[in-house]
Amino acid sequence: MLAASHVLVANEAPAQDAASPRVALATEACVGTDGAPFAAAAETAKLLALELRAVVVAAQDDVTLVRVACTPPLTLLQVDDPLTRKTLLRKVDLSAFPATARARALALAAAELVAASWAEAAINPEPKVEPAGPPPPKVERETVAARVPVVATVVAPANTLGTPRKRHALSVAAAGKSVVGEINQFGGTLRYAGDLTERRLGLGVSLDLSAVQGRTRVELGGVAASVVDVAGGLHGFALVGDRWKVRGGVGLRVGSARLEGIPSTVGGAAADSVASVFSAPHGALGLLFQTESALFVEGGVEGGIILSGPVGRVVAPGRVDTVAFAGVYVAPTLGAGAAF
Repeated sequence: MLAASHVLVANEAPAQDAASPRVALATEACVGTDGAPFAAAAETAKLLALELRAVVVAAQDDVTLVRVACTPPLTLLQVDDPLTRKTLLRKVDLSAFPATARARALALAAAELVAASWAEAAINPEPKVEPAGPPPPKVERETVAARVPVVATVVAPANTLGTPRKRHALSVAAAGKSVVGEINQFGGTLRYAGDLTERRLGLGVSLDLSAVQGRTRVELGGVAASVVDVAGGLHGFALVGDRWKVRGGVGLRVGSARLEGIPSTVGGAAADSVASVFSAPHGALGLLFQTESALFVEGGVEGGIILSGPVGRVVAPGRVDTVAFAGVYVAPTLGAGAAF
């Protein structure tokens, strides 16, 4: 059972006929939007009245009471119904919904639980085993029983609440990659990211395909690099407000790099080409801004160490210039995509 540390809410509902059932709402102060728990409680009461076609009144012995308690990260609902003499409990996760929709979500969840209790008044008006407690006034029970079909019709279309947030994303981005002290490259990335939970704080996975090219000068000419790689990783994320997401994680990048020496036209220099596979453990940080639609923009930076990559060479008598695709690298990205 829930503790009694609740705020009792009586709301001015739209005009009801004399046969409207009555409900009471008691919410803990922590239920609601930031800094305005009473406003959120009043909004929830108004929406609950609309869902049930009922009047929200102060708590009384013969009135169905809905209690709302905080059990982070979940919200606990308890319905104490003197009309059917039963108590119902349900836990819901409101973090899957935008902050602006949580009062609506809470009211809908409470209305479904109340409707489930009231349904017994219509389905089993005379139970063979009488529940404990004082019997309800006959007129109240008949009022509720008569309203059950109406309540079911109102509560049924749960999609009026909107869908939970989209947890998967596909994006394309311009990408750079700088192997520190060696070579800079530019290209693009195709990326998938998916959250493993609908909560505002959790873990996710990512996969991407990247292709970059670059060229650097050396005294004997230059070295060109072409790289294609794939990466997978695990990241943590946090939603900030309704639009921003911050994420950071670790992963492993593997691919193929080809380095080609380009000798100058003077000095008798020669060059060779070499290609090899490489691996690069890395860490990454990203920031995403979600628009009102499914579209978003995001930027990020990745840093890691390229292990055992190829080395491009330009050779002249008595001298060798080398460029290694190995060591510490930094890779910024900026792109856009869509969530689904």
